[in-house]
Amino acid sequence: MSSKAHIATTGEGLQETARRRRIEQACGVLRRTDCSLADIAPRGGFLRPEPYEPWI
Repeated sequence: MSSKAHIATTGEGLQETARRRRIEQACGVLRRTDCSLADIAPRGGFLRPEPYEPWI
């Protein structure tokens, strides 16, 4: 799927989709475990937990 087709289908760019999915996965880990956000951030490709804060 091209980038334009992806945007037309999902309403968001490829990078936005990748970031949103990483955050959704991290939120799932937070719900299922007692890991802290600081522990989970690097697993999602973030150096700090701040990118998750709007969704938590």
